[in-house]
Amino acid sequence: MKLGLLALSSVATCALIVACSGGDPESTPAGTDGVAPVTTAPQPDRSTEPMVGSDTVPGEEDAGLITEGGGNPEEPSDAGLVSDAGPDGGTCGPGTGNGPAIASACSSSKTFNGGGTITPGTYDLAGFTLTGSLAFCSSYTVRSYAGRLDVTADGQGGFILGERAVQVGGFSPVPNKSFSAKQGSGVLQVVQTCGLGIKSVAFGYTASVTDGKPTIVYTHDSGSAIVRYRWVMR
Repeated sequence: MKLGLLALSSVATCALIVACSGGDPESTPAGTDGVAPVTTAPQPDRSTEPMVGSDTVPGEEDAGLITEGGGNPEEPSDAGLVSDAGPDGGTCGPGTGNGPAIASACSSSKTFNGGGTITPGTYDLAGFTLTGSLAFCSSYTVRSYAGRLDVTADGQGGFILGERAVQVGGFSPVPNKSFSAKQGSGVLQVVQTCGLGIKSVAFGYTASVTDGKPTIVYTHDSGSAIVRYRWVMR
């Protein structure tokens, strides 16, 4: 009889504990001591984001990958010689005084054209990047280049660009070129006035300031290659 009363008392005590706690003994996750499990928010999938090219500069963003192409910037141009004299009958392009030699590069990254305000002055070549497919760039041999860009306001809202880029110790046929340029939406509309002809009539460009110095990046063909030029003011 005493055992029966003791059993009933134990059951009543257990029921009272559950009722006071207001909980369901089956609602507590196993192994958590009543603490709700911590959940982690799902992370975005970045596996399909475009790679950032090593030659990007402030004002440029990567726009995907180039899947074909490549070439030799020293090959003779199919466009022929426009003129061997500048628009005023003088020397075509800049005079003497290239900037320091730099190592060339190859990139399969496309870039958006940021546009921007171009500042007249004398610029040194700070980047000479061939663009092409991953297969082309994987076999590209780095070379040294030097150059200079003279930017002069033409008094009509545009510019005269005097460009020279040469392979150091290599063969660069008629390296000097001059262009009449008008700024558009992220492009320079150009008319070549002298030098070895190119096919491009619009240069995608970005003008920015890097370390306090005006910088211009633009792209046009050279020989059988497409080259992204980067210029930094002296």
